[in-house]
Amino acid sequence: MLPLADQPAISTSLLMLMFPFCEQSTISTSLLTHMLPLADQLTISTSLLTFMLPLADQPTISTSLLTFMFPLAEQSTISTSLLTFMLLLADHPAISTSLLTFMFPFGEQPTISTSLLTFMLPFCEQSTISTSLLTFMFLLDAKLQ
Repeated sequence: MLPLADQPAISTSLLMLMFPFCEQSTISTSLLTHMLPLADQLTISTSLLTFMLPLADQPTISTSLLTFMFPLAEQSTISTSLLTFMLLLADHPAISTSLLTFMFPFGEQPTISTSLLTFMLPFCEQSTISTSLLTFMFLLDAKLQ
């Protein structure tokens, strides 16, 4: 599914296709489990990130995407892959901006905030990840001010 995800028309269709049912927990779980095992591979991570974020500014998709991504965040193996996958390209301004827009509209909701912190922070001591995480978080801070 992902090699063509860099093509905007395909990305859009794929995103619209995959996420309408994300709020159904069994589908979310299966989808998350299915998508992340290869997230540590750079080329797949790049395509996956490129594919997931173009429509993140649309509230309904953002909501579904948040709902879909965080239920398993406390499972360490999935968290690791998810964090690795999300932060690899965090230094790219265009992607960082979309990522920030997509992740934090609902940050004031305690359950999502808690999950986000739980998911992001266990790996902060890993230097390569924490560098990207710092870049990502400072961009967030600048965006919110």
